[in-house]
Amino acid sequence: MKKGLKTLIVEDEPLTRSLLASMLAVHPEVEIIGMAGSVAEARAFLERETPDVLFLDMEIAGTPGLDLLENIPSCVLTVFVSAVADHALQALDFGARGYLLKPVDSARLAIVLGRFGATPPGVPDAVAEAIEFLAANGKIHRICFERILWVEACQNYTLVRMDDDAPVVMLSRRLGDWERMLPKKNFERLSRSLIVHLRTIRTVRWQSRDETLVDFVDCKHQLSIGRTASLRLKARLKERSAE
Repeated sequence: MKKGLKTLIVEDEPLTRSLLASMLAVHPEVEIIGMAGSVAEARAFLERETPDVLFLDMEIAGTPGLDLLENIPSCVLTVFVSAVADHALQALDFGARGYLLKPVDSARLAIVLGRFGATPPGVPDAVAEAIEFLAANGKIHRICFERILWVEACQNYTLVRMDDDAPVVMLSRRLGDWERMLPKKNFERLSRSLIVHLRTIRTVRWQSRDETLVDFVDCKHQLSIGRTASLRLKARLKERSAE
């Protein structure tokens, strides 16, 4: 993967900021484009440039990091960093894509970056294996990527259909967020509103010019897709069979 995951670090402690930058530098896909020591500095930076990923301290020189949220574009993936675990639920509730405890652990950092398609040398793609989310009951749950059959856009939310043992999950995530997180070798975006897990597909059955049914391995769930999505799926499956 080419270098291109533009990253901004917002952290008021110089040593922590330097250590995090050094740990990120191990990942060849990550490009640190800026570091800020205060909310004001971060705001000024975001007015000039938009990063792909933002590492944001929960408490910056006495100011809550959440104060910066209104200045962060929706396309930016935010990872919160904190010295205490108590802020995790709050961070996830605000749409955080990851949460790191200080001192930052390199293995945990690799897992978070893996969700965005980045892996350090020697670390397999399997490091990106799940996403954590805050459910309505206030508990943090995990969705294992291997259990996902498809992800479907629904207005400002996405519906995640998993195997027979799991209910449909609705999350306040955009389909583009899923496209960045899910391993590209196993997941394919077929349309503006649909991503499917290629490895779980058993059969693709033509029904009519405008409808094709997709069946999944060891699963009762069925997915109906249109003509354009069907052509893209068949082309991608053909590519995989030739690999």
